[in-house]
Amino acid sequence: MRWLPLLLIAGLLLPGCGPEDDYDPETPWVEGELGTWRAGLSVAEAGGCSTGIVAGLSRQLIAEVNCLRPNTLTDFSGANIVAGDVVWPFLQPGGTTGLRAAVRARGQNIRINSALRTLAQQYLLYRWWQEGRCNIGLAARPGHSNHESGLALDIEDNAGWRASLQAQSFQWFGADDPVHFDYRGAGTVALSGLSILAFQRLWNRNHRGDLIDEDGLYGPQTEARLRASPTDGFAIGACPAEPPPPPPVDAAPPPPPPPVDAAPPPPPPVDAARPPPPPPRDAGPILDARPPDEEPEPLDAEPVAEMPPETPPEAPDGGFEPDFAGTFAPESPDARPPLPAPAEGRQSAEARFTGTGGCTLTPGAPADSNGTGAWALLILALGRRRRRARA
Repeated sequence: MRWLPLLLIAGLLLPGCGPEDDYDPETPWVEGELGTWRAGLSVAEAGGCSTGIVAGLSRQLIAEVNCLRPNTLTDFSGANIVAGDVVWPFLQPGGTTGLRAAVRARGQNIRINSALRTLAQQYLLYRWWQEGRCNIGLAARPGHSNHESGLALDIEDNAGWRASLQAQSFQWFGADDPVHFDYRGAGTVALSGLSILAFQRLWNRNHRGDLIDEDGLYGPQTEARLRASPTDGFAIGACPAEPPPPPPVDAAPPPPPPPVDAAPPPPPPVDAARPPPPPPRDAGPILDARPPDEEPEPLDAEPVAEMPPETPPEAPDGGFEPDFAGTFAPESPDARPPLPAPAEGRQSAEARFTGTGGCTLTPGAPADSNGTGAWALLILALGRRRRRARA
């Protein structure tokens, strides 16, 4: 127990070390007179008592929140739901469903004075409250209002709608803020700091040379850029649409196109082994087969002697006729060249001729392998012709 006083003293000296609520308390707010607007008007210059002066920037911030968390904010506009001109009719999906169900159950019109607020709207309310303007009893810090979460409603005739809304998981805030209801049903998402992150992303997208941290925390750097932001929105709006999903992983890729200058396949090698052709069906056996590299033996054929012309040229007028050497000699009965002597065992060529009209070859006579028999026959024929011509 002796440590109890020390713990109490530490709790008093360190009040800032305890956990901090996500949302600040605030009093009801009703939109007032719209300030003067001009092109290029910054948030810091916005006047009047209506947050509608930052409508262009607020529209981009709402779209950016839905880019960060798709379908987080849904439009609850519909039958028997009446919202003010500068009210953004957005709640988280469960709140939209519950509100419409409560309206159908009661069957009357419900008038809503405030629903979703953007970071720019909450900044104006907090600044105006600090300046003592617009009859604001209490305003939450930017980024700490439950109206920035998409779960809060400020309505008229709260007593008449209390039972219907509580039946759909809406919680009445109480006598301190009797027009305020928070949706506490299932499926809600904590969006604390999401409106701050949405602004930081929009700023960086439009100011590549003046980037700030995208951490969802509201500090001096974020506030300075918010004050310098245009009330009608940035040149580049919310995040672009998501790209289409990639094709399935197991999808077969298309076949590649054929090459334009495809080379033809190379020809087969010249010396490639080829099977031998089949033999003819009617071919007989090969009688004289020899290796392909062996030269054939020459035939023992008897040479053919050149024959002189059958009719020799006539002798010229001088009484000369050509001899067998190609010269002209005087005609003489005894000028014939002598016949060669017959070989041993052979018959004379002249003895083989009988009669006056022809010659007969003696049967059984051997052939003259040197060709002298043919010359002898020629000489005899020429001599007989000359004799016949002189007669």
